[in-house]
Amino acid sequence: MRQGKPARNRASRSGVVLYGLALAAILSWALFPVAAVALSSAIAAMAGCTLDESGAHPCTVLGREAGGWLVTLFTLGWLALVTLPTGAAALLLWCAVVAVHLLVLLWRRRGTGRS
Repeated sequence: MRQGKPARNRASRSGVVLYGLALAAILSWALFPVAAVALSSAIAAMAGCTLDESGAHPCTVLGREAGGWLVTLFTLGWLALVTLPTGAAALLLWCAVVAVHLLVLLWRRRGTGRS
């Protein structure tokens, strides 16, 4: 029986999950303001409302006044000036860590004589 393989597979799967979660967190951080602007613009367009950064305009969505929070979501776009560059830097760091990890795995595999 091969008892070493399932442990290795579990360890590699957990690494993939952790790298995937880190990537999801980085992309969420970087793209949240862009998504907020897109969402607020789409809702305002569907409701036929005016949406700009000059202030809240009256807008009724599903029977409720939504102008205030729509303009808040819309102006969150300015946060992208911070989140996009820091997200790009974090993404580059993430790529470097994944590349080093893969190189170490290949080096270990080659060093043990496996193919």
